[in-house]
Amino acid sequence: MKSTRIVILAGALALLVFAPTAQASKQVIDAFGEAGSLGGQFTSAAGVAVNDTGAGGVPAGTVYVTDDGSFDDPLARGNRVQRFQREDNGTPAETTDDTYTFVSVWGAGVETGGTDFEICTVAASCREGTGQGGNGTPAGNGSLSKPGGIAVDQETGEVYVVDSSPRRTPDNHFRINVYSATGVFMRSFGWDVVASGPGNKATGWEVCEAAVDVSKGGSG
Repeated sequence: MKSTRIVILAGALALLVFAPTAQASKQVIDAFGEAGSLGGQFTSAAGVAVNDTGAGGVPAGTVYVTDDGSFDDPLARGNRVQRFQREDNGTPAETTDDTYTFVSVWGAGVETGGTDFEICTVAASCREGTGQGGNGTPAGNGSLSKPGGIAVDQETGEVYVVDSSPRRTPDNHFRINVYSATGVFMRSFGWDVVASGPGNKATGWEVCEAAVDVSKGGSG
């Protein structure tokens, strides 16, 4: 099921993918997003995570969404992560008046259409990412191809992204990418994820560090 908006439930953030029996026990209080390729729009929203603590230099309530995670659509092509800021409009106990402001999007070529890793902060200038495991240079580190699950370390603010799930083909990269709370690429880990650099073990479990290694798509 392709999702092009994020639905807010009482007490939680979730994608709008529920069995009919579950709908009766959940109350939708808000939603944001629409179909499209600009910043704040979604091609296929897959995963969502929240920085509840404000760790990593971002405001508490920062929302991250992986954009491109359709199980049943091989042409899904967002290849990026989007960041939003939740605003309670001065009424923290009242959730129905909350707003969600686009902050940035990151991935390969999300501003220029190239293959280098980029962070785009102007919604009207942002675009879908170019699905990449890396481009053979340090500038390609942090690129995404069909990202799925996402999680936030509440102590550091680091963002962990599945890139990509074995159920999503083509462009399967079998690795986890780690970013700072603001989207700066930090490292990847998985099987054979380093093209060159100190972390390259020829084959095997590897960690690709942003400052010293060149990344590539991992092996299943």
